[in-house]
Amino acid sequence: LGDVYKRQFNIELSLDAGQTALVEKLSESCKTRNGEMQWLSYEVQKLPIYPVPYNEEDWYSWGCENMGAKWVSTEEWHEYGMRVGFWRLLNTLKKRNVCSTLALNATVIDHYPETVEAAMNEKWEPMGHGYIQRPMHKVDNEFVDIKSAIEKINNFTKQEIIGWESPGLTETNDTLDILSDHGIKYVANWPIDDLPEDLKVKSGNRMITLPYPVEINDVVITSVQVHKSDEIFTRGKLQFDRLYQETDDNVKIMAISVH
Repeated sequence: LGDVYKRQFNIELSLDAGQTALVEKLSESCKTRNGEMQWLSYEVQKLPIYPVPYNEEDWYSWGCENMGAKWVSTEEWHEYGMRVGFWRLLNTLKKRNVCSTLALNATVIDHYPETVEAAMNEKWEPMGHGYIQRPMHKVDNEFVDIKSAIEKINNFTKQEIIGWESPGLTETNDTLDILSDHGIKYVANWPIDDLPEDLKVKSGNRMITLPYPVEINDVVITSVQVHKSDEIFTRGKLQFDRLYQETDDNVKIMAISVH
């Protein structure tokens, strides 16, 4: 599937107690089967575990805008993530020579530029994730929101932005066409398969949807379903084993999402 597909053969892994256990288990499996840690994929990249994505989101602006006041609990939860959680994730991945994709609310650049700089220093790939944390059908002008987000991230990181994950995986009937017109080549909004799939856009350019997990996803597991932290390890191991059994027939992609 060309350069877009190849660029996703990195890994996003995640990291409280249960998440760290998953990293270590997959790392051990990789070393056993592949002899090195550069890629968590087997034979001819039969099962790449790729980075959709580490999500950096601007909930401060969303809270002030929607609550009309300081939304202390969510605001400080977010602050902890930027002050502590991000660096814990970064260091854990760095120790294992693992790259990630950074799904980025563009305004994070204003509030926490040091986190974006650190991710870029580790060769993470920047990915558009809205201008702020607002669903695409709720923005005042979708064209302006997408254009502004891509330009802001591009100007700061000095990298071409070719990937997009909408806040909340939301889209309107126009989202994909606007993204394509602004150089986006893949999205992570459509959890429909274990492989990339082509989407139709009016421009005629190629648009790919890459697998995005709603099951191996820390927000879903901890905040929505209220599981213990080791649930991501349990699910991750089961999904990995299932997909690996199927790789004799075709490549499979396992994605892990953390925020």
